[in-house]
Amino acid sequence: MEQLLNDAKKGGYNIRQSSHVMLYDPELWQAVSKTRGWGSSNQCSQCGHFVKEEDVTSYWEKVMHKMLDAKINGINEEEFISSL
Repeated sequence: MEQLLNDAKKGGYNIRQSSHVMLYDPELWQAVSKTRGWGSSNQCSQCGHFVKEEDVTSYWEKVMHKMLDAKINGINEEEFISSL
């Protein structure tokens, strides 16, 4: 969690609430993405096929959705973040 928050700060995120609340803030994930160099791609990482530009989802959005799915499935935030 500490590394994630450090990366968010480096990416320009203004930490103003508890870390568990911030995990639901898209701006946090955008800042982490900026620091870690996560880009967006129009090539599927699973099958290699290319999709139309308007269907491209930024990697940070995918990570945020995976975090939400993990939470729904009973995985705590610390566990999820350590898996990044």
